[in-house]
Amino acid sequence: MFDVVANNLRLSFCSIPAFLACVFFAVIPAVSAEDNLKNADVEFSSQNENTLNMVLTGLFHRSPAPWVDSCCDGCCGDECYDSCTEPSGDECTGCCDDLFCESDVWTRSTMLPKSQFRNDLECHGIDFKGYASQFYQNVTGGGASRDSEYGGKIDYFLTLDGGKMGFNKGLFVNIHAETRFGQDVNGPARQVSPPNINMLMPNGEQESAITGLYVQQMLNEEIAVVGGKFNSYDLFELIVQTGRGVDGFMNASLVLPTVLARTTSLSFLGAGVMKIQKEGVEGALLVYDTQNSATETGIDDLFSEGAVVLGMWRKFYKIDGKAGYQGIVGNYSSRSYRSVDPSSFIFVPGQGIVVGEESGSWTLTHLMSQTLWQDCCHPKRNITAYTQFGISDGNPNPIAWSGSASVTANGMIHGRENDAIGIGYYYLGLSGDFKQLVNPVVSLRDTQGVELYYKAAVTPWLAITADIQIMDPAQKAQDTTTVAGLRAVASF
Repeated sequence: MFDVVANNLRLSFCSIPAFLACVFFAVIPAVSAEDNLKNADVEFSSQNENTLNMVLTGLFHRSPAPWVDSCCDGCCGDECYDSCTEPSGDECTGCCDDLFCESDVWTRSTMLPKSQFRNDLECHGIDFKGYASQFYQNVTGGGASRDSEYGGKIDYFLTLDGGKMGFNKGLFVNIHAETRFGQDVNGPARQVSPPNINMLMPNGEQESAITGLYVQQMLNEEIAVVGGKFNSYDLFELIVQTGRGVDGFMNASLVLPTVLARTTSLSFLGAGVMKIQKEGVEGALLVYDTQNSATETGIDDLFSEGAVVLGMWRKFYKIDGKAGYQGIVGNYSSRSYRSVDPSSFIFVPGQGIVVGEESGSWTLTHLMSQTLWQDCCHPKRNITAYTQFGISDGNPNPIAWSGSASVTANGMIHGRENDAIGIGYYYLGLSGDFKQLVNPVVSLRDTQGVELYYKAAVTPWLAITADIQIMDPAQKAQDTTTVAGLRAVASF
């Protein structure tokens, strides 16, 4: 599959400046606004300065939320700190004499400086995080067409802490909304495993939707009950931490266990229980709907086509002080699916060919993560290996088994501690029944691919990733596909 790499590694460079221009114009206004304020040669009288301070204070400073009698335990309240350091312990971030604590655009954690109002909201249990992701990818070889596409996503995360808001301690409401714009290369690449998994949400089209809205109540320090609408990327990010396609790998097979695609939708309604340790989710038992609810409420026809039961357990351990885990994820769906067994297709006079159905489908996946090396002084500098191997029934699931292995290195270059590099390989074994079914039309084979990326942290809130994927398509007559591209992610 690699014999055509030299001929296929071509980027449409005339489009790259447009992509970088989008990043440029997203960053420069924030920088320029601050520089203009700092460098403006304007003299204010004492009265004008006081007036300006009053206006700014009215815009960015608010009293504690009215539904909370007093500030949360350990919070700074209205006390100001001389510096922009975070108080120790469980205290909330302190306020400063400067309304914008993180005034330096090159060192702060978000693109927009945090206001005192936003700090107060966080202190009282209302936490907002936003991420703007832009993708430029080019099919430089193989595929259905040699297309280059630009698109992006804006993700909005809102977490409500019931304890800090004066309600139940350990109660959390998690909301994830997202806006998709532009195009992607998932169609032109024509792969069983899409090269840009993040752009599949909410439905592969330009749309905004709430893809996740669930409630979590801690019963004690370890056990939590959850229920609501789950974004599948967010749910599995609690387990495997592969980045949702906006951090780390972009190919679907290197982000999620591919065998689960038949039984698990992008977004679904469900409920369950989780066991949580300091390392993360240790175990879970969930029951959820079989239908996709990414752009719908899903309540009207909940469980009308069956239900899925999913169980997961992980064992955390350390080898020579380096963290790792082994895990098992299994699920069973009671839904009736179209069979991929050729013998189930029959001809009925007056009706034509009738497609047979198969009731129920199951998968079983093994997960493994192991830190291979870690800087004892700076734990974020590390090298970690991750593998996943899954099997299914093979009918109605067209993917009989799948596997992937990857290695990620963080902070390997001195002075570039927030950079990361990763390489991963995946293999998808198509079901024998599925190959036989479509053989009269197209000859299929198992598919495999490799992905390599380098993420450069421009600032703590902006990262630009260069990515290349080389994939053997499922169609035997199709040439090896190469997809190269850039990704820019800014947090705000």
